Amino acid sequence: MKKIIFGFTGKKTEDCRLISGGHINRTWAVTAGGERFILQKLNDTLFDSRLQAMERDYLLYVRACGEALPEGDCWEVPRWLKDRQGDHFHRDDDGGIWRCYPFIPGQTADASCDSDTLKACGAGLAKLHHILSYAEGEAAPVLPDLHNTAKYHDEYLNALKNADEKIREPEAERIIDKNAESILSLTFPGRQLIHGDARIGNALFRNSRQIAMLDLDSFMYGPRLLDIADCMRSASITDAGLDRERCGILLEGYQTSGFRKLSPEELDALPAALSRICFELGLRYYTDRLRGNIYFPETRPGENAEKARKYLRACI
Repeated sequence: MKKIIFGFTGKKTEDCRLISGGHINRTWAVTAGGERFILQKLNDTLFDSRLQAMERDYLLYVRACGEALPEGDCWEVPRWLKDRQGDHFHRDDDGGIWRCYPFIPGQTADASCDSDTLKACGAGLAKLHHILSYAEGEAAPVLPDLHNTAKYHDEYLNALKNADEKIREPEAERIIDKNAESILSLTFPGRQLIHGDARIGNALFRNSRQIAMLDLDSFMYGPRLLDIADCMRSASITDAGLDRERCGILLEGYQTSGFRKLSPEELDALPAALSRICFELGLRYYTDRLRGNIYFPETRPGENAEKARKYLRACI
């Protein structure tokens, strides 16, 4: 790993700590030559054939930031480094794919954050959508089936055929069966380039303002309501259920940000978008449970079933 870090930074590694062993990528905080960096090992199964699209979308976003934001704006962009071969993605001797960028000081947040952070998150998402509206050229969605709820439902039905009766959850299946038809028939107004994974955990804050959006591998075209609903879902659902007051605070931040507000038609459709996002994620967690927890590794037995129930209940 030190060789990889040197290849990106030209500096000797002083410290390297794993900070995220997520189900998609693994991420390390690195200190090299007195400077701090973020090093990621990408999921090669998921991204191996999509590196060109990832780089194209990233560069499109960087250019859009330059066009949309005034000089001196506080919004920060992860600046991908190039390795000694001049590539943003480095392949190790085993075929592993790596990426590195300078550390951006800030704080992340989750569903326990305070109201000020929640409002700042809404404003930050509005700013991100403003930036993405300046994107020139067609992005190439890296994950073309992201938010394809119908596909997730088909995968659930296939997984159900071979599932062990001992791990099936009657409540989850009842909610899915009752709501699938109506949710799959939903359509939403508007289409633009959106983040695609706009959960609050991908937002970075400093001095009570959002200053960056991380995880830039999921850009896609669709209604911005999907981003807003996903952000609400991640910031407003706990084991106790959906906190609609928190959803309102986040929406207030979006609407008062000074960027393009939601139209009356979009506001009317937002609750349905939130239901769809909750249904979709609950469906994915439950399908993975039926398959043996192969996509969302559990940290404790039954974790995916619990998450499935939590999100499915929130979609009702």
